[in-house]
Amino acid sequence: MCYNPSPYTELGAIAEREGWRVILGTEAMIWQGFEQSKLWTNLELKNLPVAKCKKMIATKVSESARL
Repeated sequence: MCYNPSPYTELGAIAEREGWRVILGTEAMIWQGFEQSKLWTNLELKNLPVAKCKKMIATKVSESARL
């Protein structure tokens, strides 16, 4: 998993060209965090800020890609 400074790697590009389904390290990090939050808070996923978190991570990734 790679998410800093950019989640886009040469290895990921090769895998996609070969037909593999590739997800970004940031995506895995988000869902790992939500699974942990569910355990720690006893909240269901529908009660956690999934969209807000994904938007914030996407913004940060976009900002670092421009650097």
